[in-house]
Amino acid sequence: MIEKALKWIRAHYARMVSSIAFYPAIIAVFFLILSLLMLKLDFSEQGKSFKQQLTWLSLKDASTARSILSAIAGGIISLTVFSFSMVMIILNQAASQMSNRILNSMIESRFQQIILGFYIGTIVYALFLLSTIRDISSGIYIPAISIYIWSESQLLISFYSFTFLIT
Repeated sequence: MIEKALKWIRAHYARMVSSIAFYPAIIAVFFLILSLLMLKLDFSEQGKSFKQQLTWLSLKDASTARSILSAIAGGIISLTVFSFSMVMIILNQAASQMSNRILNSMIESRFQQIILGFYIGTIVYALFLLSTIRDISSGIYIPAISIYIWSESQLLISFYSFTFLIT
């Protein structure tokens, strides 16, 4: 009985790890956890003192923060659609002109899966931060550190990976 269960686990584990969505899902979960940690930092005493020392790092208006995150999420969604549409066109041409082995190696490319994971993770991060911005009468809660520092670095990484992916 235990041997059957172990065999079943091995078979499903191999199929799950070889899936095209395995690495993107792991990376997206990592970005979700990272956004939670960044929010914790943003609303901690160290984060508040950091924002007070750097006056340019504070966002006063919640609508500005929402606009920044909406633009980031929309841009990365467009980038994801465009770049992976190009990959699908290449796969379609490869399927008609080459063997199945080459097609499988193109589909199972870890680099493309990691880039897709970064794109999806950036979208998850931006949408999660977007849901945390509150207009409350006692004060406006805006995660400025999370928005400025991490989102801008992710945009640079995403555009770099996009240019590397299409070349």
